[in-house]
Amino acid sequence: MIRFSLVIFSLVCLVPSALALEQKMVTRYSLGDSSVPNAVKGGRTVTDWTLQETGPVMDLEFHDKSKNGVVWLGSVQGAARYNPYEKHPWDRWQYFAGKRWLADDAVEKIWIDKKAAHETVWIRTATGVNRIEWKPISYAEKAAHYDALVEKYHLRHNFVSKILLDTPGDLSTSRTNDNDNDGLWSAMYLVAQAYRYAATKDPDARMKARRTLDALIRLEEINPIPGFYSRSFKHISEPSPDAGMWGKNADESEWVWINTETTLEDLCHIPNDWYEKEPGHWVQGANKGKKNIRHHGEWHLTPDKQWLWKGDTSSDETVGHYYAYGLYFDLVANDEEKKIIQDKVRLLTDTLIRDDYYLKDLNGIPTRWGNWNVSYFESYEGRYERALRSMELLSLLKVTYHITGDEKYQKEYLKFVDMGLAHYTNEYRRWESAFSEVNFSDDELYYLSVQPLMMYEDDPTLRKIYLDGMRFAWGEIASDKNALWTYINASCGIIEMNPRMLDDARRTLDRTPWEMIEWTVKNSHRIDFGQMPKKDRHGNGEFDRVIPVDERAIHKHNANPYQPDAGRGGNAQETPTHWLLPYWMGRYHGWIE
Repeated sequence: MIRFSLVIFSLVCLVPSALALEQKMVTRYSLGDSSVPNAVKGGRTVTDWTLQETGPVMDLEFHDKSKNGVVWLGSVQGAARYNPYEKHPWDRWQYFAGKRWLADDAVEKIWIDKKAAHETVWIRTATGVNRIEWKPISYAEKAAHYDALVEKYHLRHNFVSKILLDTPGDLSTSRTNDNDNDGLWSAMYLVAQAYRYAATKDPDARMKARRTLDALIRLEEINPIPGFYSRSFKHISEPSPDAGMWGKNADESEWVWINTETTLEDLCHIPNDWYEKEPGHWVQGANKGKKNIRHHGEWHLTPDKQWLWKGDTSSDETVGHYYAYGLYFDLVANDEEKKIIQDKVRLLTDTLIRDDYYLKDLNGIPTRWGNWNVSYFESYEGRYERALRSMELLSLLKVTYHITGDEKYQKEYLKFVDMGLAHYTNEYRRWESAFSEVNFSDDELYYLSVQPLMMYEDDPTLRKIYLDGMRFAWGEIASDKNALWTYINASCGIIEMNPRMLDDARRTLDRTPWEMIEWTVKNSHRIDFGQMPKKDRHGNGEFDRVIPVDERAIHKHNANPYQPDAGRGGNAQETPTHWLLPYWMGRYHGWIE
């Protein structure tokens, strides 16, 4: 899918400097707050906006103009900042709407504080007043702010994942929660800290990377299946992960199964599970006659009844584990830690090889998405999946060979190359199967597999095969302006870094909001974007250009940056890993000073 991408860049500075960031920060006030300047409280003095250039919404009114010619406009659909001297579309027009920026969208008064040390604007709406400042800060200060958020709010058993807020926007009401992909999200945080350590040698970065490594290792060790890594786990001191299935005994000292209408065994055999059609050949659809039981995942009890661990582990977790083990091994590990990682990776991969590249759960059945068996690639679903699955499989075998040095993994890798899997990787984003969709979560798994594969593959023939597909995928994905994908492509030799790409990555890092709260953001009414003719895979509309990162909902790398309307109403806060990982990778490679 090709989208329009307008890019204008400067050749003056190729590498963003540490102090080249103006961060938008918001302070919220009530209408009657004495701190609000009188000029903001006064009556409206507005005129119609008559310039022919199209703004983000209809019926804009002129409110104020800065000394350097920046115009502020308001409407019942939010506020707009217009800088006629800027050429880049993200800077020429900026749109402010939703609770990230405003108390509500009905703008009554906009006043620029022309005496402030840096750009400062006050916006009064029907229900409140917000002050927005462009504060000069360094990238290091932004990184430190995000690190502080993680330390204060986002750690649960040393996993790093989003938090829930009982009161929208109020961090004092935050609570941690389990996530299906605790392993993957924490693995990405680990790699961020690994790059930080490699770039700075800061012992704090090493400590954070190591504690996350221990959390990943425990995902495998908490369950009774050697070589199987759980999705997550919860302690008896935490709320139940599934109140309809699991509760606590009278003194709340042990987990107990409480559902009287079904059993855990039934729950683990829901429709669309796999069944063994013939020895070693698993197909879907074994339980079509059974009802689909509503549940929150397959949770299993540890022998001491103090913990629940989550099964049905997906390929997402697999990619995360190998990505983290490889980068920690290269950038952080001492000799003792290298031995730990060698033993763990060998165990994971040997288990996968033994089970014919199925990731088998406690009941001996492959998990829903834990399947890299080549027979799967000939199924209807598998013909679509095989490009990504081939990339994942070749990558994890290459990582294992790199870490262990054991030739048996290289032979296994080359066996699949000879079977055509290297060429299958070229199908990614080419949609050669009857079934196709743009899946941003798959893009994430693709690039987290691409990076270690290309780091460790030095055969020029194989690199040429991989590069062909990767360059095609980059042509499809470049318009996302995703800093992490840009840096991965450049670091692997898929593309050559140039001023345009540096500028795109810098803008995304610069404009990432200071707050990680998942406010609801609505853009579908905007008139400065075109709509794509088809909905995305979730049935949501899409714009024809990527939405500036501070004008769309907060999300990880696995979500749709073209989706106009998204968010959680301020009831959650995302982890800042999606910023920390590309930032520290950029620092490590010298693309950010």
